[in-house]
Amino acid sequence: MNTFEYEIVKAIGKHNPSILTVIDQLRVLKREYTGAGCYIDFEKINKPIKSHSKLFDLFGVIKLPCSIELSAHIILEAGIPLTLEICCLSQGGWEGNHEGYQINN
Repeated sequence: MNTFEYEIVKAIGKHNPSILTVIDQLRVLKREYTGAGCYIDFEKINKPIKSHSKLFDLFGVIKLPCSIELSAHIILEAGIPLTLEICCLSQGGWEGNHEGYQINN
């Protein structure tokens, strides 16, 4: 993961601490920018985390200097983190530039 993605996962971990137990095991399989956000698919980890949830949300927003706001969540299946999804909340979309971001969580 790049620093931006890593910091988002850490912020999600403030409210879902079990993701922090595997944060250093998460490796990016692929990234797909959609214009409205980004899907970051992870390689499968060996041992699932203890969670009955299918979704870990970022309870807050990611602010960019260009007045764009983003949200994010991690999709899980049977305790395995599959995808970090970053979603644009602002009109006009987002092409992936995250310079100067601030996570309010």
